[in-house]
Amino acid sequence: MKLRLLYIFSFILLCCASPALAINYSIEKIASITPGNSWKWDINESGQVTGWDYTTEGYESAFVYTPESGIEFIGTLGGDRSLAFAINDNGVVMGGARTEEDIHTMFSWTETSGMTDVLPGTLGATYNLNNSGNHVGQTWVNGVGQRGYTYINGEYNTLSTLGGSSSVAQSINELNVFVGHSTDANELKKAYICTDGSTMTPLGTLGGDESVPYKINDNNQIVGWSHNPQGYRQAFIWEAGIMTSLTDFGGNESNAASINNNGVIIGYSKSSDNVYNAVMWIEGQIYNLNDFLSEDSEWTLDRAHAINELGQIVVTGTADGLKQWFILNPTADVVIPEPTTLFLLLCSLIGLKKRFLS
Repeated sequence: MKLRLLYIFSFILLCCASPALAINYSIEKIASITPGNSWKWDINESGQVTGWDYTTEGYESAFVYTPESGIEFIGTLGGDRSLAFAINDNGVVMGGARTEEDIHTMFSWTETSGMTDVLPGTLGATYNLNNSGNHVGQTWVNGVGQRGYTYINGEYNTLSTLGGSSSVAQSINELNVFVGHSTDANELKKAYICTDGSTMTPLGTLGGDESVPYKINDNNQIVGWSHNPQGYRQAFIWEAGIMTSLTDFGGNESNAASINNNGVIIGYSKSSDNVYNAVMWIEGQIYNLNDFLSEDSEWTLDRAHAINELGQIVVTGTADGLKQWFILNPTADVVIPEPTTLFLLLCSLIGLKKRFLS
């Protein structure tokens, strides 16, 4: 009877053991014409990546990448330049492009309709969109300056500021809640959230002067960076009215670039020896993405830029001074007890066995 109770108690302890993450990634190279000067900004649920690269003529051009087709340039609005910033799960790409009249305006692209001018004659660029097609970004208002804009349920609006000269709307979720940043009366950047379409509620800082958000998920969790009291950029997560700093590797700079609906955060952290590391945070724990690569990998991953709901991550890495873009594809997701937890558990069981059997 005593042994049976011991086994039951052992099982309970195992169930309560703190988990550690065991994930392996395969690394997929995104071929670029100019790897060091291109940008890959977003990835959707199908694994399509969008951003921009330089054409053989030397112009910036928006593209869509798939493993099957590689990089496919998606054109311009008649000018010589296009930049893509976001792609939704329907394959709609949005960003900014020059027209024949040399106006830099918002564009939308689909495989069937090609690139179209979203708001003809309006200066600006789109930075994010949701699966309903609602989008946010920044525009130029004559006589006023740079302002964030929203296009929600067919209605276009420009935003005010938090007392300064400019604002931008950066990310929108499926609930049409969006985030961005605005300058205040001292022309310092301050992160905000907007839940009603117009009212900008400041998120605060981590004790420093400025804060900038990059992504909001459907749980209204927001990530980005804020200056800390020492004046360094510190990665943060904001939820339920509270901004919290994320663990780093002891350097003086970190940034959280994106978060998915599972709460997995990605970005980078500088180590105490000034090395940049691509990282992810899960439940507050920081993980170096380099630790999940094969031992014979020649690449050092320095920044993570985007993540989708499947856990695919867009990263940059370097080898011999050459910059390259990759997709990390998760190949396993196994939760195991940490070694420290197992050691404490073993000690507890030994003590319990002696007590039960004495």
